[in-house]
Amino acid sequence: MLKILVVTNDFPPRIGGIEEYVAEYVRHLSSDISATMLTSRHPGAASFDRSFPARVIRWGRYPLLPTPALARSVVDTTLRDRVDVLVFGATLPLGAIAGAVRARTCVPIVMCTHGVEPAVASVPGGTALLRRIVRHATTVSVISGWSQRLIRAVAGPTPRITWLPAGIDPGRFDPNASGAPARRRYGLGEGPVIVSVGRLVARKGHDRLIGALPAIAREFADARLLIVGAGRTRRSLQRLARRHGVASRVVFAGAVDAADLPACFAAADVFAMPCRSRWGGLDAEGFGTVFLQAAAAGLPAVAGRSGGAPEAVLDGVTGLVVDARDTTPVEAALLRLLRRPDEARALGAAAALRVRREFTWPILARRFESILHDAAMASPQPYGTPVPPRR
Repeated sequence: MLKILVVTNDFPPRIGGIEEYVAEYVRHLSSDISATMLTSRHPGAASFDRSFPARVIRWGRYPLLPTPALARSVVDTTLRDRVDVLVFGATLPLGAIAGAVRARTCVPIVMCTHGVEPAVASVPGGTALLRRIVRHATTVSVISGWSQRLIRAVAGPTPRITWLPAGIDPGRFDPNASGAPARRRYGLGEGPVIVSVGRLVARKGHDRLIGALPAIAREFADARLLIVGAGRTRRSLQRLARRHGVASRVVFAGAVDAADLPACFAAADVFAMPCRSRWGGLDAEGFGTVFLQAAAAGLPAVAGRSGGAPEAVLDGVTGLVVDARDTTPVEAALLRLLRRPDEARALGAAAALRVRREFTWPILARRFESILHDAAMASPQPYGTPVPPRR
């Protein structure tokens, strides 16, 4: 029995992409791996923890910080439970305690990276910080080839870096599901619907979708844009829709429960998240799990050329990838898919086939298990034997 301890700030019932990533990888582990979660407290955690198939230790309030007290707790749990592999659900910020923990326990460490770590790796001060942290890792996982290139440039030849993207539950998203109930719920009518799902922040490109809507409406008079998500740019996006004269065509659904999300995809003809990199690449799309969800629902996608998004959407194969720094390419891509429904359906079918072959949680969990077993074999030192820090 391989024993792992997962240390993470990002864990349900808190909602987010990393939270789902960590929980689903652990949920789909085989029975020969025993997992313990060390995470923060949240409202509703007790009910969630009772149903989760792993032991959960709620150590402190969110957010946990890389303090000496947390390091001592991780060391104590590791030694008491004879943990074989320590996993950081995200490298920043909690991976900063990795050196202290490894010095006391010699336990091999797997560090997961997402969108923040590659962004930090792209700035001078962040480069030094991340290098100091990942030198204590046995393995670092990355969610895209884009992030792998940035992390490798920082980490050097060691540690091992391996691809471990987000996945989807194929049972949740059905390409043949009826979109009629969601269309009625949101008042979308019978015309073409573009859906965008994600936090309302500038990087996601909702402003480009609204900017493209007047031209789309001139050709498709009953077109609607359904925006699912909450965030700080909602008011500015509503003002933008009014300025463009399309406020009646844009539906802000707000945040929706995970159980209701598949219906939002089913209501649409096209998915779009024309993300763009900002702040000199510091703010970029790491991969984009929503692209996989849309693909699983059989939708063609329009993605922006930012970070790992072109890996989530294959241009001309599962959707269209555009330079979303300007509205014109976004508008052209959306019009192309709406004008050519046969092409749109073919792209959506290819997208659905791809995610079911490569990106389901059961498939990816076997990859995660291999990473854990390889890490355990890479560090045969007994507990308590000091391990010199990597230079």
